[in-house]
This record gives sequence, C-alpha cells and structure tokens, in this order.
Amino acid sequence: MAAPDWAPTPDQVAAVLRARTRGKGTGATQTMEQGRWTENTRPTLDEVTRLIELACDEVTATFEGRSPCSEATRAAARAAAIYSAAETIEISYNPESNGDGSAVTALGEKLRRLTASASSMVIARCPLDPDDPGDDGGSLAPAGRGRDPRYPVMGLSTRW
Repeated sequence: MAAPDWAPTPDQVAAVLRARTRGKGTGATQTMEQGRWTENTRPTLDEVTRLIELACDEVTATFEGRSPCSEATRAAARAAAIYSAAETIEISYNPESNGDGSAVTALGEKLRRLTASASSMVIARCPLDPDDPGDDGGSLAPAGRGRDPRYPVMGLSTRW
C-alpha cells in the first residue's frame, strides 16, 4: 500500500534520528552523520520508506474510518507518523534499550501524545470516508462529536 499524501518524507524522519543516518562504510564514512537516509546508511532509504508506510498505516488506524481533511489535521497525522517510524527504527537497532531515559522511551512518549492529538483532531474535524467498509450507513451520530442535533434526545427540548 502506498503512503498517503500527508506521509512524512524520509528527511523528516532523519531530522528526528540524525544519529541513525551514519554510513555503512568504513572509517570516517561510517561514523559521520549523513543527515539523510541513503543506500549507504543503516537503515537504508528504501527501508525507511517502507517503515514510513507502516507508520502511516498505524496512525490511520486511529481515525475510525476518516482521513485527515485539512492542512492542520494532515500536519498532526504527519508528526505522529514521523515519531512512529522513528520509534520503530530505534527499537530495531537498539532493542535492549527501553528503560527510563532511553531514546526508545522518549520517542514512544512523544509518539503517544502526537497520535492521541492527531486522532482527536481528525475524528472531531473530518467526515467519515464515503467508501469506508466499516460504515454501513446505520450510525446515528459521528463518533467523537457529542450529541448530534439532528437526533433529539428525550428531555432535551423535544416534544414527545
């Protein structure tokens, strides 16, 4: 599955994980940060691109059949995907380091905050996708928006 239009670029993920953009060569090339992913970094540009697609899938799963519908919601989703990809990269290269003060823990905490924020924004501001297979058209009110005024509730200014 291709990444959505709001997906982060590999360079945006590299900005969060500069230390992981070292080359795979020997000597100075290996220890110098490249500042971006290439075929000679570990992980490679292709590997990071695939991880970005997975990160976008994870973030999209929190939207309850919606897609980011404005620049603000796309930016929030992008930020969450950046940290999801970064956390996955960091865990894969340093799996034993997940205690207090570790990069994995810090990335995970930021990821949780950004994903919750993005999810709330998209659910509150964006309509259900029309071709979402989970939407059978039978729901009364959109999730996350409170009481829908089109469907009166007994006792709230209704004439029953």
